[in-house]
Amino acid sequence: AVCEKIRRIEESIVGLKESKTLKEARIQELNSGLKELQGSKQEQEIFFANKKSAHQNILEQFNKLKEEEDITVLELSDVEKELVGLEENLKNLQNDSLGLDTKQKDEESLIRAEEEKINSSSHLKEETLIAMAQIKTELDTLKKRLDSEESTLKMLEDGYNQDKTNLDNLKKQIEDSIERQEELKLEVMGLEAKILQAQSDLSAKANVLGEVQEKCKLIAQNTGEISAKTENDKKELDSLKEKAYDLQMKAKDIEYHYQTIKDRMLQGYKIDLDTYSPETPLGDADKNILGREIDTLKNKLESLGSTNMLAIEEYDELKKRYDFLTQQHTDLTTSKDSLQEAIRKINRTTKAMFLETFEKVQVEFRNHFRLLFNGGDAQVFLIDEQDPLESGIEIICRPPGKKLQNVLLLSGGEKTMSAIALIFAIFKVKPAPFCILDEIDAALDEANVDRFGGLLQEFASISQFIVVTHNKKTIANADVMYGITMEESGVSKIVSVKFGSSHKPAEEVTEPATA
Repeated sequence: AVCEKIRRIEESIVGLKESKTLKEARIQELNSGLKELQGSKQEQEIFFANKKSAHQNILEQFNKLKEEEDITVLELSDVEKELVGLEENLKNLQNDSLGLDTKQKDEESLIRAEEEKINSSSHLKEETLIAMAQIKTELDTLKKRLDSEESTLKMLEDGYNQDKTNLDNLKKQIEDSIERQEELKLEVMGLEAKILQAQSDLSAKANVLGEVQEKCKLIAQNTGEISAKTENDKKELDSLKEKAYDLQMKAKDIEYHYQTIKDRMLQGYKIDLDTYSPETPLGDADKNILGREIDTLKNKLESLGSTNMLAIEEYDELKKRYDFLTQQHTDLTTSKDSLQEAIRKINRTTKAMFLETFEKVQVEFRNHFRLLFNGGDAQVFLIDEQDPLESGIEIICRPPGKKLQNVLLLSGGEKTMSAIALIFAIFKVKPAPFCILDEIDAALDEANVDRFGGLLQEFASISQFIVVTHNKKTIANADVMYGITMEESGVSKIVSVKFGSSHKPAEEVTEPATA
């Protein structure tokens, strides 16, 4: 009945998922048009997004409950199989007990017969007493075994009842989730009606937008004609600018030649072409004035000093320096681009390798968690999946009989077991040559120490482990033990023991104490 109900629930979930997918696609189409609206439409979109998020959260909770139900069903099936096996063992033990009772009666009859012969032979008496002691010992052992099996059966029955109670609770939660889904369906129908109203408003505004677009087309046509005319005027203006530039260059060339001739006349003949007029006759007074001006100009020219003939060489050196720095800047820019490309390539490769390894670690972590806890579930995922290289991780665990929660909310022993599961999951994906564990079993009880020891023995074939511990069971799993003792004050001794056939100390090293 439970399987049939689960099948009906799964079918309803598939239908709800398909309906949800269609509604989400329809909502996406409506959202693309509703982005152009403002005011009241924006409030409706925000309200719809909130409801959609609530619906998604309910679906995720439903899926988690379903997954927990599947795990509980599997655990119940395992418990039922163990119960069947234990019942068969109990029946066999009962049959053995009946056989032993019969054997005991036969032995007692033999004992009585032998007791009659005791007076004739003391040797036979001693042998009979030994046989009786052996039979009683076997009977006590079988009774203890029977009691142990019965207590184990009782424990399994209690666990089965507890799991059955948990299953009933899960069914109730599933029914509550289905009722919540029905309420969300009604809310979605109301939102669809509001969306239809928004669509009608959108169509009206679309008509207005069409009219505006027609006007824009007419304006665009007029703008095209104006742009063409402006382009022609611009070409003519550019042509005139080029001609004006050519005339300016010619004028500057003529002015340069004129200035050169003027300077040569001034330096060679002391004649200023700007003020010189050959048609004007000079008198004696003018000649005297000109002579004094010439002398004055010569004195000024001599006071100016010689021309700097090293300016050209300095210019060449500065130009070489500028070209060198320009080349260096180009090389640095090229190197920077090359390094950035290499960094991007390394990030892509590193991201792909990290995600591949992280997915493997997720699978192994879940398997080792279930192995150490004899059930339950655990997940490890990235906090920021968009930037995995800089993202942190979050660990969610669910020990058997508890709800799913963050690893920080677990007890000390459960945290330690979760950490051990993660460490060995990483070792399973990427083994290291050796590993140092410092009192990792301090918070574990005896049962968990046994599980940890078994897992340690499994991985000892691929890696070497150095374990600092005070637990005797963990020490018993080691191949070599190193002990630190201080027989005298200030002097410590290192005693090593290699566990094997000899079980004798390998060596003793004495050295001054450092602590």
